[in-house]
Formats: sequence, C-alpha cells, structure tokens
Amino acid sequence: MVLQKYIVLALFLFNCLDSKFLNKSKYLNIIPLSTCKAQLNDGRIIDLTSLDDPQHPRVAVDGDYNYKFNPCSPIPCEGGGIPASAAVCQESSDGIFKFNCGDQSSVSFSEDSGTLTMNFAASERHSTIKCICSKTESFSGGENSLLSNYEFVFNSPCCCPDGCSGNKPGKSGGLSFGSILLIIFFSLLFVYFVGGIIFFKFYKKNSGIEIVPNHQFWTSVPRDIKVKNH
Repeated sequence: MVLQKYIVLALFLFNCLDSKFLNKSKYLNIIPLSTCKAQLNDGRIIDLTSLDDPQHPRVAVDGDYNYKFNPCSPIPCEGGGIPASAAVCQESSDGIFKFNCGDQSSVSFSEDSGTLTMNFAASERHSTIKCICSKTESFSGGENSLLSNYEFVFNSPCCCPDGCSGNKPGKSGGLSFGSILLIIFFSLLFVYFVGGIIFFKFYKKNSGIEIVPNHQFWTSVPRDIKVKNH
C-alpha cells in the first residue's frame, strides 16, 4: 500500500513536470523587451534576436506576390520612391511593386491559445504573424479574406520559450531539469522490471505473470484508476 501511494505521487509529479516543461502553460501577460523579444507571464522569454538578417529575410509566396519578413531590423521596402522601414514587405513576383505591410517599429505582442502573435501596421495595411514553437523553421501565409490584412505563420525553435535566448537554434544546449528527471525515472523503472523478471524467473523459478515484480500491485493499478474516476 505504501509503494502504491509513492507510485501515484510520482505520476502526479511527472504530470506537473509535463505541463511545465513541455510547453503546455497558457500565457496571459506579455511584456515587450524589444521589437523581436518578449517576456511571458511565467518569466520565460521568446527571443528572435539571433534570426535578425534584413539582407536575407524569410519569404512566403502567395499568388503573384512574395512576402518578406525579418524580425528586429527593418527590410528595405521602397514603393513609389517612398522608403519604408518594414517588418513585412509585399513584393510582386517581377520585383516592380513593393508595399509595406507593417512597420518594424509598430510591433505589438498578443497571445492566442498559448501562441505568441506579433502584430504590425503601416497606413491601411495590417499584418499578423503567429510565432509557433517548432523544431524546424518555415514561413508561410499571405493576404486573408479582408483587403489589406495579412496573416502569416512563422515556425521556429526560437518561438519556443527560452528556445534561443540570443543564440541561434541548436547553439543553446543541455537537457532541461524535467527531461533529466524523466530519464532517471524511466531508467530506474527499466532496471526494476528487468532485474525483477530475471530474479523471479531464474532464481525463484516462477513462470507466467508471476515473473513480474509486484505483479499483484501492477495488475490492480488499472482497476484502482477506473474506480477513482467514477
């Protein structure tokens, strides 16, 4: 019975770790730290500084237009001889026409279901970029159903809370505390089962389900969980 209580407690603690370290928390308040850096309400930071490269912006293709995006520094986006300090620049596929879809300095941050969103504006044009935590980088989107409104999705490891912290993806290293605990837990669990099976099968000469350590407890766990859920 004491062992059962410890197992239940361990499962509860790892469920909490899963919520904290696997990015399931909800962000309510966002504090802007720069045009490409924001602090979430739990203290973690989303930092796109290392992705700043105005000479080689991210490009999304939508119809006859290319949409260029760069965090932090503005993109040259001159249309009709008018210079623009754009975060998002709409450019015709032939390169003749360019339109500023959002000034870099106009950025504001918001949150949507745990996802950081960057909002830009320039004259009558508005752009929204969802910063999605992902292992790989991609940029896609274009004009939505509303005229002069543009929606984009930016997938990047730097969109993960504390994913880059000024370093380019892959440069910041090390396992999180939660990952280390999970590795230790499952390693001990593996040793417990394998060692127990070897002991009961070859030393105790048991067979069938009786070679599993504490088999009566483990077979009762699903039943106990089902009873508690009713």
